[in-house]
Amino acid sequence: MRWKKTLQIVDVHCEGEVGKVITVGVVGIPGSTMLEKMNYINEVDDSLRRLVILEPRGCLQMSVNLLLPPTRPEAHASFIVLQADKAHPMSGSNAICVVTALLELGMVEMQEPETTVVLDTPAGLVTARAACSDGRCTRVSLDMVPAFVEQLDFIFDTSKFGKIRADIAFGGVYYALVDVEQVGLRIAPENARRTRRTRRRTEGRHQQQDQDSASAFP
Repeated sequence: MRWKKTLQIVDVHCEGEVGKVITVGVVGIPGSTMLEKMNYINEVDDSLRRLVILEPRGCLQMSVNLLLPPTRPEAHASFIVLQADKAHPMSGSNAICVVTALLELGMVEMQEPETTVVLDTPAGLVTARAACSDGRCTRVSLDMVPAFVEQLDFIFDTSKFGKIRADIAFGGVYYALVDVEQVGLRIAPENARRTRRTRRRTEGRHQQQDQDSASAFP
């Protein structure tokens, strides 16, 4: 039997949100910066993302973080968030998963009671401060890249709901913040499936209208 690809993937979660980490088996993603590497995955070759995220190995609700050597000297490591739709530049919960894996696997030396880990991401440098005890990472706080509001009260058309108003903001990735009352919903457990389906419909329409203003809906 001839092996074509070997990956080492560590199971990690952040308060139940799955953020697996690829620690071994990926080399040579083209690009001199993490943004260029992420764009390569999204625009040229996303076979790795599909391999680890799509069924039977993955599912819609999980993320897999691609761990790579940093492109900036001040960083300990770099990562790209792989999700069901594409590769993303940053995620708070996934950064926590990456830091936990780096420290508990000994890839970055753990210092008790606190270890500082600098991450190189497509969105910029992120500094993590991890509380550590008895070889475990017990808590992580993040100093993120600067957040800002891109546009308030941005209006876009949808085929099902008509005009919808959203606030566009950046916090590592772009988000469109929408009051769900505009689409006849309220935030409640019984509306989880309807909310997810509604988000998909509005997301696709909005991205066609304004690719530069927002790239994702939370």
